[in-house]
Amino acid sequence: MKNNKKRKITPHNKSKWKKLEEVERFDNTLEGKWKQKGPYLINTGGKLDYGVYVGMDKKLVGIDEDGKPILE
Repeated sequence: MKNNKKRKITPHNKSKWKKLEEVERFDNTLEGKWKQKGPYLINTGGKLDYGVYVGMDKKLVGIDEDGKPILE
């Protein structure tokens, strides 16, 4: 059975869209508060939390003076 009904899609109102220059940009740096969750390093020290896959064979052993993670 085919559904021959057409969907009603409303047109987009692009006047409310922000230009790329106006959007707040987040600079993901290596400095910050690091935690390890499984094979991921999670940085929670900035405006935007993000994670980095490091693999199962790496372990977070500390953070240096600049706030960068030290892996073993």
